[in-house]
Amino acid sequence: METLAALWSRYGRKERGPDVEYSPLPVTPSRTSDDEPTRPHETLHRRTPFITWQTTPTFEISINVYAIWRLLIPLLLALIPSFVWSRRKPRKLYPTSYLDGLRGVAALFVVFHHYAINFTASSQDGWHTGEPGSHDWFFLFPLVRVIHSGRFMVIIFFIISGNVLSLQVLKLARAGEKDKLLDSLASSVFRRWIRLHIPVIASTFIAFLLARGAVWTLLPGHWDHTEVEAAQHFARSQPLPYPEGTFMEQFWDWFGDAIQLCDPFRFGAPSNSKYNINNLWTIPVEWMGSMLVFATVLGISRCKTWAKVGSLLLLIYVAHHHSRWEWATFLSGTLLAQVSLIRNTHPGPSKFEFIDEKLPEIKVPLQLLSKIFWTLLFIAGLYLGAQPQNLSSTSPGYKTIMSWLPTQYLHNPDGFWPCIGGVILIFALENAPFLQSIFTTSFAQYLGDISFSLYMLHGQVLFTLGQWIVPKAMDITGGWENGGFGFGGGLVLAGTVLLPVTFWVSDLFWRGVDVRSVWFAKWVGDRCFLE
Repeated sequence: METLAALWSRYGRKERGPDVEYSPLPVTPSRTSDDEPTRPHETLHRRTPFITWQTTPTFEISINVYAIWRLLIPLLLALIPSFVWSRRKPRKLYPTSYLDGLRGVAALFVVFHHYAINFTASSQDGWHTGEPGSHDWFFLFPLVRVIHSGRFMVIIFFIISGNVLSLQVLKLARAGEKDKLLDSLASSVFRRWIRLHIPVIASTFIAFLLARGAVWTLLPGHWDHTEVEAAQHFARSQPLPYPEGTFMEQFWDWFGDAIQLCDPFRFGAPSNSKYNINNLWTIPVEWMGSMLVFATVLGISRCKTWAKVGSLLLLIYVAHHHSRWEWATFLSGTLLAQVSLIRNTHPGPSKFEFIDEKLPEIKVPLQLLSKIFWTLLFIAGLYLGAQPQNLSSTSPGYKTIMSWLPTQYLHNPDGFWPCIGGVILIFALENAPFLQSIFTTSFAQYLGDISFSLYMLHGQVLFTLGQWIVPKAMDITGGWENGGFGFGGGLVLAGTVLLPVTFWVSDLFWRGVDVRSVWFAKWVGDRCFLE
């Protein structure tokens, strides 16, 4: 960093003096009089082309090193991840900051999920299911498997969205601020499509450029190091885009693809997008769920508190009754926001106030019991959320609860209990500040910053660098030939390269696209709205 700072002080942008002259490019500056003295600083600051040449009387080429440095240094600085060069003040934390950290950790676990299922199908199966000894991998164990439970992480995304999108409107409704409530809802509805879909356009355009460069990689046939168990552990083949026709022909192909992906009315329609790398199926769900939340909070904004809670409970029940787990998660987030407002608006006396006065000797044990209760509730949420996507009805630890599965979820058995687990987990966090501290660390908050970008771009890293480096790591650890330890060790070894690259790319995308999409959505709203 000191070297870069020294280069910037030497070659970086200087303050222009009042007598500095600039000539329009690409004309080479020239004097009108040979007697006019040359100003030393004018030679330093004058903007000239990177390369100039003359052919008479001899052919000469000169390179403007100063101009090149002025271009390269800001570019190099921009490529450095923000957590390296940024000297931020301690981050100001808010009551809901833990939700940002939770969303960031969930995005990281989605990355783990896609890394795992891309290289073995058994990562979605229950522990000790199938043939004896075929599913005894440590990462399949209940609770441990939460770090790669992708469906549960998506459910957490949706619950957090329902909570965050509705919280401000519910506060205004509770305060009777009708005009501000309508302004807030109008702004949120207007900006939502822009905020969600600009990153979609950018990420698919990156996929298009990677296709033109033919840098997608395929797994070799022998990568899994298996013979007998090859039917149980296999790579999930992902259709990847490759060069097709001319640049402009494929550009228009991508353009049509992007229009389809950004269609606000396409929910439920089949998508055959070439440039959707593994994970954009959640965007139309997020869009429709957001509209459902906005419509719901508008509808209940004039209701009494008991009617708001009752209406939300009824809607959640109806959603689950029709096995629409995605809408139930958004509405559950709204319900949690309403419950939080009730608790914070009417906190009542301290839960230990009576004990402080009458029975001070049992205060500490009761505080300990309270922490144990919320911790166990948090763990219960993790346990339900980590339900295997496959073979859960025969998996030790899940057989019993799967027998209680509502009949409407028999065709989608991994859609009910993870929803319940997500609600329990976030409710426990809401009531346990000591657990929130896990998600308010600087690392978790940074993951929250880049969470959307991390979700958008990890597929591009996985199907370029990942499918090249993981087989090489498996060659070192032995892969499945050395059992689950060899396979897991190979993934961890490859992750030491994949994860830093994924963080770096996501950081660039966050600063270059995600943050600007939020700003652009606000800018468009400010220009379009009446004063």
